[in-house]
Amino acid sequence: MLINICIASYCRPEGLKRLLKALARQSLPADAEMRIIVVDNDKNGSAKDVVTAFGKSFSLEIIYDLEREKNIALARNRCLSHVKGDYLAFIDDDEEPDEKWLLNLMKALESYQADIVMGPVIPVYPEQAPGWVLRHKVFDRKRIKTGEKLSRGRTGNALLMTAIIPDGCRFDPELGLSGGEDSDFFHRLTMSGAQMIWCDEAAVKEYIGSERLSLGWLLKRDFRSGGCYYHVFVRASGRSGRVRWFGLRIIYLSFLLPAFILCPVLSGKARLFVLRKLAASLGQLCRSIGYQYEEYK
Repeated sequence: MLINICIASYCRPEGLKRLLKALARQSLPADAEMRIIVVDNDKNGSAKDVVTAFGKSFSLEIIYDLEREKNIALARNRCLSHVKGDYLAFIDDDEEPDEKWLLNLMKALESYQADIVMGPVIPVYPEQAPGWVLRHKVFDRKRIKTGEKLSRGRTGNALLMTAIIPDGCRFDPELGLSGGEDSDFFHRLTMSGAQMIWCDEAAVKEYIGSERLSLGWLLKRDFRSGGCYYHVFVRASGRSGRVRWFGLRIIYLSFLLPAFILCPVLSGKARLFVLRKLAASLGQLCRSIGYQYEEYK
């Protein structure tokens, strides 16, 4: 049984080094082997030396490839082009799995007879993180019980069976600079019948970069996420679905806009909630008229 670990990397050599060392410590099922695929999306090849050094220090099979065009979807597709065997896992180059990460993902996949398993991503903040970021847990993500079914997926911590990927199913390059290519990919898999579940024991850490520790960055990310949500989930819902979405969005904004005016007198938590929801809603509306914010450009 072969498990491919797919990593799309961009200008994070230290993060990639930390991730590869953690992968070398993985506990695996008795009949499993691990194979690592790193696709460097930096045209200058900033990940190459890290991969080369790792290959000399550890006996694990590791493949390095370069995608010169800056586009995360193309980098992930190049990862897929190297996959062989029964399983593949996705993890990001700013993450670090615990030692039983893959073992727990595999156990959940088999126990619940699922096709795709997702796990939690736990933020690790730098020492200089502002108090409001820590207080309001802005990077924390919802966790649920192991075995619960999911309708949305991402590449930050995922394991799937290669057999469920239809021929020609790849990440959409149109979303390669805006993000959301992973949500779109997993949405298409579930729409084709794949069963996706949660495994709360298969945790990875995400090291939050200092460049993310501002309200401006957070609101831009929410604006982008809103646009991606429209592109992936609303656009394909048909005319009636889009009309219903538009009506609900107008009602939602009729509450958000007055709350925005009151922001100076709201508590910090309430003010942050209003600003983030407003940014996401505006992102959806802008995407509905053709504007796509390219965060990674």
